[in-house]
Amino acid sequence: MSVQSRPARNPVVLDANGNVRSFYGVPVTLRRSGLKRLHMPVKVRTEPGGEGGPYKVYTIATREGVRVELQFEGDGGLYGADTESTNAVAQKGIGVGSTLAEVKRAWPNGEFMFGFADGRYVTFVTGTNVLFRFNPDDLPPGAFDAERPWDFPVPHTIKVKTISVYPTPNPVSKALPPIDENKTGFTEETQADHRIISRLEVERAPGSPLVRLVWTHEGKVEADRVIDVSGYPDFDIWTRDRVWHPSQVIISFRYGRFKNCAVRGEDRERVFVTLNHQSAILSFRPPEGAKLDDRWPLPKSVGNLMNSAAHGCRRTYDPKLGTFGLEKAE
Repeated sequence: MSVQSRPARNPVVLDANGNVRSFYGVPVTLRRSGLKRLHMPVKVRTEPGGEGGPYKVYTIATREGVRVELQFEGDGGLYGADTESTNAVAQKGIGVGSTLAEVKRAWPNGEFMFGFADGRYVTFVTGTNVLFRFNPDDLPPGAFDAERPWDFPVPHTIKVKTISVYPTPNPVSKALPPIDENKTGFTEETQADHRIISRLEVERAPGSPLVRLVWTHEGKVEADRVIDVSGYPDFDIWTRDRVWHPSQVIISFRYGRFKNCAVRGEDRERVFVTLNHQSAILSFRPPEGAKLDDRWPLPKSVGNLMNSAAHGCRRTYDPKLGTFGLEKAE
């Protein structure tokens, strides 16, 4: 009687859209109650967590020698599966140890991002339910500086540290529209669900001394006013801060047309605009009792980067000195 060998299992099973349906024997539809049916050794540990409190991590050892860490939602459904095993791979043969260059070639329309949000992160979004994460320590000094240039140089030789698989795809962010230096704005959002509470739009007519300010709060237009800035030499909006006061919004603008890119925003003149239902008043000082709000509707670095680009300058970074600067954009 002949003995037939057991066929090898495909460790990564994909669906018709290129998403991972099963990762080393772990289906993305797995529930906590189904762990025993995987027939794999499971170890459980408790992590302290952040604001959500402690949570459990379930580590399984697969037949291929890959260690996969699982987390579950409160209702028992799978939240995500991570692995740092050096022999682990995902779609297209990309896995732990693959370079950023290889990942980008496999997903040319993917999105590479890095920054600071509850800790440093370096992530490549493929557009599927798989993310590739890199070690933040592998990035050059200054990579997580709030005022780094948008095109901060990251070596394509950095290697994938973690494969993360989720039940549903993570879409690639839509491309940002071109910067319009004559029309801009910022919003204030709720921290919980990022719902827009308030929005201020600033629009200039090219060649005109008039600037239009539209303030919308909770979906209602609270003020739509036009200010005349002809009395302010070389008025050219550089940064925008928001100052709060009961029943009105006070905006501070740094201004002064570029002589060269070495002039910092903090060295420019500042004018305050008090905006309410009846008027828009300009002054060099804020109204009495008004205080500068430290809750930036947009991160300060975003405002600086936007205005640097809009005014013909780009931020630079010197990796040897670890310093930033501005230079004329070609």
